[in-house]
Amino acid sequence: MLFGAAAGSYLVEAIYVLLAVTALWLVWKAASRYRIWQLIAVVVGLATPILAYKGSLDPWPTYPNNRGIIFALVSVGIAVVWWAYLRYRHPERIRTAAAYAEEHHDVPPLDEPLAEAQPQR
Repeated sequence: MLFGAAAGSYLVEAIYVLLAVTALWLVWKAASRYRIWQLIAVVVGLATPILAYKGSLDPWPTYPNNRGIIFALVSVGIAVVWWAYLRYRHPERIRTAAAYAEEHHDVPPLDEPLAEAQPQR
């Protein structure tokens, strides 16, 4: 089913956009002497999925090729409705899941130095 592959492609591109926007926010907040190069790299990374959307959707595909983007938009809509339902109906579960995700669970955080490993004999 080619529509599923097209919808999946659009959804992966949306994830890339979200990752690039988050990276842009992180680079903008960081005080680094390489900030200008980082901003250029992030903007290029953001342009890639946007240009992929433009190449796929301009001009708007005709039937049956337009089903991929329609399925992708419906999937996003279902996910947003589900998230809103859970946020409204079970906010404590959302808070518990977020608190669980914040914990390191015996894995050192990446921003702290790791202890030197002792060689095993």
